[in-house]
Amino acid sequence: MLKSQYWKISILFAALTTLLLMTAACSDDPDDGFEDQCSGPYTVVCDDQCITTQTNPDHCGSCGTTCGDGEACFSGQCVDTCSAGLQMCGRNCVDVDTDPDHCGQCESPCGDQQGCSLGVCVESMAFDRDDNLCLSGGPAIVIEDPTSGDRCSGQLRQELFSHALCSCDRAVFEGDIHTDGFDSALGPYEPDLLLGPVGMNDHLDMEGNATFDGSVTTAGRLEADEDLSITQDLSVGENLLVSGVATVDGDAAIADGISASTLTVGGSLIVPEGTDVEDYSYGQLVEEDVTVDPPCPCDSIPDIAAIVSARRDKNDNDHINLEANILTTHYDSIQHLALPCGHFFLNGSDIETDLTIVVHGRTAIYVDDTFTTSGDLRILPAPGAELDLFIDGQITAEGTLTLGSPNYPAATRIYIDDQISFEGDVQLNGYLLGEDHITLEGDLEVFGGLFAGNLLSAEGNTSVHYDHQVREATDPEVTAGTCPDPDADD
Repeated sequence: MLKSQYWKISILFAALTTLLLMTAACSDDPDDGFEDQCSGPYTVVCDDQCITTQTNPDHCGSCGTTCGDGEACFSGQCVDTCSAGLQMCGRNCVDVDTDPDHCGQCESPCGDQQGCSLGVCVESMAFDRDDNLCLSGGPAIVIEDPTSGDRCSGQLRQELFSHALCSCDRAVFEGDIHTDGFDSALGPYEPDLLLGPVGMNDHLDMEGNATFDGSVTTAGRLEADEDLSITQDLSVGENLLVSGVATVDGDAAIADGISASTLTVGGSLIVPEGTDVEDYSYGQLVEEDVTVDPPCPCDSIPDIAAIVSARRDKNDNDHINLEANILTTHYDSIQHLALPCGHFFLNGSDIETDLTIVVHGRTAIYVDDTFTTSGDLRILPAPGAELDLFIDGQITAEGTLTLGSPNYPAATRIYIDDQISFEGDVQLNGYLLGEDHITLEGDLEVFGGLFAGNLLSAEGNTSVHYDHQVREATDPEVTAGTCPDPDADD
C-alpha cells in the first residue's frame, strides 16, 4: 500500500475510533460516571470495563479481538515478537526496567511497598486514593492558566503539537535531520510510514543532510548546506538556499529568490513573477506572489510559571498525603515514586539517586524550580495512563533521562518554563514544549515532537517520529466555561 494511501486510511480510522470512544466532560468532578471517565488515548469500554486496547491481549485494538497463543498485544496489534526495548512475558510486551510484575526479567514480581526501577525492585513511595476518583483513569485533566484561560489537557495538546518540529524563532541543525510519523494507536513505529510535518516561524538552517517525510513550512529563509529531500509541499517565506541536491515531491512555494545546485519539484513551482528558475525542474510553473504565514501556534503557548503557581495550593496532595517537599526530604534515598490520577505539586530538588516516577491515571505533575538527578531519571505513564508535566525551571540528569514511552508517546506531554539543554543520554518519548530555547548537544531520536518558544538548535543528528495520536485521540468533549471550545467563534 502506498504511504499516502495508508496515511489517509489511518487518519480516517483514528477519527472513527475517536467517535466510538466514550466521551467525558472536561472537569475535575469525582462524580463523573464510569463510562464518562473511560476516554482519551487508547482506552475504550469493553464488557463494562475500561480497557487499554493498546496492551490488552483479550481486547487488542478493539473489543473482543483476542490474541492467540504465543502472541501479545502491542500497540493495538497481536504480535509474536515485541519491539522498542520490550520483552514478551506471557501474553504481554513489558518494560522489564519498570514493570513491578516482571522486574528485570519475566515472572520476577516485586514485593509489597516495592516498585521496579531500572530492572531492580526497590522501596517505592507509592500513593493511592480512597475516593474512587481514579475509576477508569480519573476525570480529564484541566490545565488552569491564569494568564490565557483554562484548557483541557487534550485541547492543549491538540492546539500545540501539530508538527514534529516547531519553533517560534529560528531552528539550526548542525547534523543530519530526519522527520517522519506514525500512529501509536494503529501499531508500532515503522520508518517513513506516516508524515512528520515541520514548521518554523523564522529561518530554518541546516548544515547536514535533511530528509523530511512530510511538509515543511518556514516563514523565513530555508538554507541547507547539504542535500534536501521533502516528500510533500514546501513553503518558504523568504529565500531558498541549497548547496546540495534539493528534491520536493509536492508543490514548492518560494516567496523570494532560489539558489540551488539542483532543484526538482514534482508538483508546481510557485514563485513571484520574474524569479529566475531556468536551471530547475518542475511539474509546472506558477508565477504569483507568495505569502507564508507563521505555522506554529505561538500565541497558544501556556504560561507555565503561572500554571505551576496556580496549583501550589490547589492540588490533590492532601488526598493522598503527599508532601510537596518529598523530593527534598528524601533526596538521598528515594528511588521510586508512584502516583495515581490527579494534580500533584512538588518542590524541585537535586536527587542523589536513580529515580523512576510512574503515574497510573490521568495525572498532572507541577514542579516548582529545577528538577535534577545525579543518576538516571525516568518519568513515564503506565499503560493506559496519561501524564502532563509542568516544570517552572529545568530538568536534567547526569545519567540517562527518559521521558515517556516509545510505545505510546502521545500519552506524555512535558512543558518547561526555562531554557532546555540536553547534554547527555536523553530518550524523549513524548511531546516537549520549552517556553524558551531548546538546545540539543548530542544525537537525539524523538518519538513525539519538539516545540521551542524561542531558538531550536541541535549539534548532533536528530530524528523525530511524530505520533499522530497526539491530535487524533481527543479527550473528553469540552464543557462551556471550563474548557472553551476553540471553534465556538468560527
